[in-house]
Amino acid sequence: MLQDILDRDSSDMEYRYGIRRLLVRLSSESGVLPTSLFLTGIDCDDKEPFGMGGYADIFRATYKTQPVILKRLRVYLNSRNSEEFTAFCREALVWRQLRHEHVLPFLGVDCVTFKSLLCMVAPWLSHGDILHCMSTLEKQGAVIPFERWIIEIAIGLQYLHDERVVHGDLRGPNILIDANLGVRLADFGLSRFSDSTTATVGSHHGGATRWIAPELLNGGPSTFLSDVYAFACVCLEIYTQRRPFADLNEAQVIAQLMRNQRPKRALMKSGRPIPDEIWSLIERCWTSAIGDRPDMKSIVLELTKRHSSEATESAEPNPDSVDDTAVFPNQSEGSKGPDLDIINLIYGSCGSLLIKEVVLSVRGSLADRFLCTILKIIEEQVTTIPRPSTFYSLRILLFKLASVARLYPSSLFLHGLHFTKKEPVVGGYFADIFRANYDGKDVALKRLRVSQSPRDNDFFTAFCRETLVWSQLKHPNITPLIGIDIESFPSRVCLVSPWMKNGNVYHFYVRESTDVSHRERVDLFERWITEVAHAVAYMHEQRIVHADLRAGNVMIDNDQHAQLTHFNLSFFVGDDENTPPNETAYVSTSRWMAPELLSASISRPNFATDVYSFGCLCVELYTGRWPFPDAANNVQAISRVLSGERPARPTLESGTPMSDGVWAIVQQCWMDPTERPTMLEITTRLSKVVQSSPSRWTL
Repeated sequence: MLQDILDRDSSDMEYRYGIRRLLVRLSSESGVLPTSLFLTGIDCDDKEPFGMGGYADIFRATYKTQPVILKRLRVYLNSRNSEEFTAFCREALVWRQLRHEHVLPFLGVDCVTFKSLLCMVAPWLSHGDILHCMSTLEKQGAVIPFERWIIEIAIGLQYLHDERVVHGDLRGPNILIDANLGVRLADFGLSRFSDSTTATVGSHHGGATRWIAPELLNGGPSTFLSDVYAFACVCLEIYTQRRPFADLNEAQVIAQLMRNQRPKRALMKSGRPIPDEIWSLIERCWTSAIGDRPDMKSIVLELTKRHSSEATESAEPNPDSVDDTAVFPNQSEGSKGPDLDIINLIYGSCGSLLIKEVVLSVRGSLADRFLCTILKIIEEQVTTIPRPSTFYSLRILLFKLASVARLYPSSLFLHGLHFTKKEPVVGGYFADIFRANYDGKDVALKRLRVSQSPRDNDFFTAFCRETLVWSQLKHPNITPLIGIDIESFPSRVCLVSPWMKNGNVYHFYVRESTDVSHRERVDLFERWITEVAHAVAYMHEQRIVHADLRAGNVMIDNDQHAQLTHFNLSFFVGDDENTPPNETAYVSTSRWMAPELLSASISRPNFATDVYSFGCLCVELYTGRWPFPDAANNVQAISRVLSGERPARPTLESGTPMSDGVWAIVQQCWMDPTERPTMLEITTRLSKVVQSSPSRWTL
């Protein structure tokens, strides 16, 4: 009934606002959505989502002959008392009341297509988000309507504020473009009514750290003026076609905001500067003096006046059109045997730029033959001591050719995986883990979540890097890569490795906490840090930086030995051109991050930052708790590291502190970068300390 009242569109704003708030509250507390929201007759042929994110999967469907999207959150109709259901109700009901030409329409809720999993239904917009649309227009040589879009975003945001709705998550991926190249604001998962305190961003930014106002970093609800701050970041994002603080990772972004820094003025892709008037507006919108930020009404007025007196900005065509779809070679052909001409060209590329250019120009099945041959040569040389002078050159050549040809070596492909059920055993923000059987053994499939936003055009390159780095790591304390699976999930690539029933260190601690004595726990700790140290020392000897050392990336095998894993941020030293972008490191890794990285004193991780992280990992492995466990959030932890503080000496629940010898090594890991020991030196020192331990690995 309340929804029916709102649908009649009463002109009394205060009355509508009161009814709206009451509706959201009643629905959230009762676990009931208005029946008028539910749709039937949706036809969805997609078996797999075409877009995946940390909190929702996106499917294409049709409703009354019109193309629509289904935003499937991981919320079941029968989970009415869960926080997830409450969040679903809030987003659906806030979105349902919004009707504006620059807001994506909400069509309703579907609970039939996916067996009571709730989906929000909205029109399908083929242009995708604003960044994807800009990329498409560039490839077509068309004009990008920068200023028109900025104005329409401002108008849409002003409408939300007039409706007393704070968006709370304004950024490029949440701005869609319709068939008329008009702006449509979307994704109201963090939206709320202006005087509500039910939604905060302090503990989870949903990947929006780069757009978040500094006053929200330590928690608290978003506001109209934090939306204005985000609008400034969006203006920069659109004009430069890069995210704010594009060269920094999320932890570094937080450190910059804590120091009252803002993104630098950058050039547009055409080489032209951002218009002076727009830059002036950006600076006023993201000022630290919150009360001095303009409201959206005055912003719209300023922009429309400017637009009426000047021509629309244009963009230069981009001649470099690259297909962003990974190509898989024909599996029926298979990789042919060694070809002397190919081998000669491969080795010749190490000493001749001309030959190297020839090799990097091959495509299709011929490129696959080159890739498989290079990989075979590298695998033969990886155990050779000393390594041939060509080893490192060939390793870099392998990755470059795979990247430009958009191919994985077919020799890594697996066939014949079997599932008992195709449901993830573990689901994370960035990847899902499935359990399957291959060659009679249980295996784990890591399927990365891929955003539907074509801003993620670098997905193939990043996944290819992880695959090729991991494939070359052969060590008893590194989880082996068995191969790649491209058959189980259409258009998805999975990395296959042995199944570890004990999970990572945290899973092991939770499951075994009542059965492992304190003495046994110390023994396990000493074993694990020694094994991880040897694994990292091996990687450094291979000239590979891990870049993400933490307990969540240490698996425990069936014999309770440590296995290092998770190489999505790892890279070959010396291949600066193909080092993972610094921005790919997430704020969730900040507690293990060296201070020189947090402060952006250096641009990339290195061996010394791995050593620092190893010290933090030792503290974490000893207690089963993150570094700085008393820090309320990552922002506080970053602040403490930048002020010179380091994690305290850890103690078990029994009162047993970390041994003097191990603690001394940990403290050495946190010294100034040039004074830190190497991982090889750490393995030697650990061996001496552990050998003198009262009890040695008697499990």
